[in-house]
Amino acid sequence: MAIELSPVDVRGEDREALVEFLTSGPWPFHVRTRPTREQVDGDIDGGRYDDAEALWALADGTRIGLAVLEDVGDDTPTLDPRLVPAVRGRGLGLQVLRAVTDHVFTDHPTARRLEAMTREDNVPMRRALLRAGFVKEAHHRESWANGGTIPVDWDDLVV
Repeated sequence: MAIELSPVDVRGEDREALVEFLTSGPWPFHVRTRPTREQVDGDIDGGRYDDAEALWALADGTRIGLAVLEDVGDDTPTLDPRLVPAVRGRGLGLQVLRAVTDHVFTDHPTARRLEAMTREDNVPMRRALLRAGFVKEAHHRESWANGGTIPVDWDDLVV
């Protein structure tokens, strides 16, 4: 299945599709597991995407995910990917990661690395990141807004 990336016109023609996508969840490994329309509208109006590049991930023309690149003007953009629940567990996350990585290093010449963060218990995402060539650099034990602390198991390689 071919993966394509398409820019999201956040404040224009894609706004409603973005709201629908983000409220369709669940997003179990994000701070907001089930964002509301009001929260997403607030994020858009509040500038959440102003300094970011949002991309639809399309598989054979069907929208299967969203990749948000933050700090794209810096040498280390940060990636926040999401896949719709219906396609999770089918290997498409790896393909999306590869497509986004290619995009970053082709279209953003100042980028020297791409950063992605996920929770320790998000094993499918961690596997996809490793298979896509990402390297585990750190554990951030208290970085989630829900106040939870995740125990550190540094030698927890998942392949």
